Amino acid sequence: MASLVETTTYKILLYYYYWDEAIPTPPPVIDHEVLLSELNCYGRIRVSNEGFNGVLSGTEEDLRVYMDCVDKVAVGIEWKVSGLRDDLSVKSQLFTELKIKKTKDVVSSNEVGGRAGLGPRAHKLSPTEFHEMLQRPGCVMLDVRNGYESAIGHFKSPVNPTYLLNTRKFSDTVLDEVPERPVLAYCTGGVRCEALARSYTGDKDLYLLDGGICKYMEQFGEAGYFKGKNFTFDCRRYEPNGNGLVGRCLYCDSEHDNYDHGDAVGDKEVRCRKCRVLCLVCDGCLGNPDEGKEGRLPHGVSMGQLTEELAEREKEEEESKRGVFCGGNFCKVGRVSNLKVVENK
Repeated sequence: MASLVETTTYKILLYYYYWDEAIPTPPPVIDHEVLLSELNCYGRIRVSNEGFNGVLSGTEEDLRVYMDCVDKVAVGIEWKVSGLRDDLSVKSQLFTELKIKKTKDVVSSNEVGGRAGLGPRAHKLSPTEFHEMLQRPGCVMLDVRNGYESAIGHFKSPVNPTYLLNTRKFSDTVLDEVPERPVLAYCTGGVRCEALARSYTGDKDLYLLDGGICKYMEQFGEAGYFKGKNFTFDCRRYEPNGNGLVGRCLYCDSEHDNYDHGDAVGDKEVRCRKCRVLCLVCDGCLGNPDEGKEGRLPHGVSMGQLTEELAEREKEEEESKRGVFCGGNFCKVGRVSNLKVVENK
């Protein structure tokens, strides 16, 4: 797989930035395409009047040149730099093209618009402050990510419950289902929490993990309360610095958290036939889903029935991407509870 030299040379850069409300509209122009044109860096960047949000791969040296240039205009931006996994080739973990998209919002979400800054009841906490709050009873944890992300890793407070998203997309309406307590919200790198805080108009106190899981794991690692792997939207699928295993196979409920079964991202992933969401299916069940295993799929269709009823559609699927159903929750957005609770006591 990847050599030590290669994995330390190349890095993944995650970042976002909201222009200060004092900045006039339109905001200062950062020509990311020109900046990156002579650098060995590729990835995806969203650019809006609110700010920008991106993920890039490249050599540590080239990424540093880019960061230094952006720092001159976007003062105070928090960069999240992390390494590659050592169980995959370097090439398979790097972006191969640069995509810059002009959008209305910094982050894609169900929210429409938002205030120029954080709401009056929103407060950012450093990883240390967030870690301390996790140990205080009387709060609730809220995972602001998609359900398939939290399926392989999430926070487990020693004294407070964690609410995980039970539908495909997050919306601040799910906060109506959270008890009237201080809410400790977190996401991958912080941008979705900040987007939530900018749009939320309710009366709950929101405490946001500044820098997200990335910064928390960088500081606490296996000594912290985040368990499992930190899902990422890049060519790694998750960061290399995990903390145990929390994922479960959709078929047999055995421990499993690798969406790609040891291969490059996308090569052996399993997706729901209806909503196309990623599903966790262990190696054994992926290879033999119709060989008389006990149990039933979450939709109430036995494996044998599933194979028979969908025989024609099975022919259209690659063997490595065998179709399954996610369990119904993602397919039935609006007809199931938005949240599910994990009691961590």
